[in-house]
Amino acid sequence: MHLRNFFPSLDIVTNYGDHPCACNFFCRLQLARELVVHKDYGKALYQLMSIKYLGMSFASKVCMFMDPVQAAIYDSIIAERLSKHDSLKSFYVKTLGTTKKEKISQCNTYEKWCEFCLKTAGILNNHKAQWTDWDNQLKLFRAVDVERSFFALGR
Repeated sequence: MHLRNFFPSLDIVTNYGDHPCACNFFCRLQLARELVVHKDYGKALYQLMSIKYLGMSFASKVCMFMDPVQAAIYDSIIAERLSKHDSLKSFYVKTLGTTKKEKISQCNTYEKWCEFCLKTAGILNNHKAQWTDWDNQLKLFRAVDVERSFFALGR
């Protein structure tokens, strides 16, 4: 489904002078969604970080929102925790990167982080592990649940 189906007045939003900001936003968001559908989380993250004012932390939250089963969040707290564990240091990257090289490194690391969280969720699910949601329902683990567990460990 095309964005114009949801935003029929998109021309009004995108045609204000020569400024491509709004069109760039919608185009990159749509491309990121397509990349998430194809399980290409690093490239999706890159598209989202190309939107003005979106850094790695918020962009990873958008990816996770699009696919919580296989995508996770990577923010400064996760980065800090990863940097303190010898066996997980390969997943560490600074979340505040501005150069193209830093952003590419962030995207590659995010891709590996999502894969790790998804693989760990699979191991937990294979061992019949479950977690209890707010409504007392037992749930299987998703990538985001592994990330949230890791996040909560340091609290």
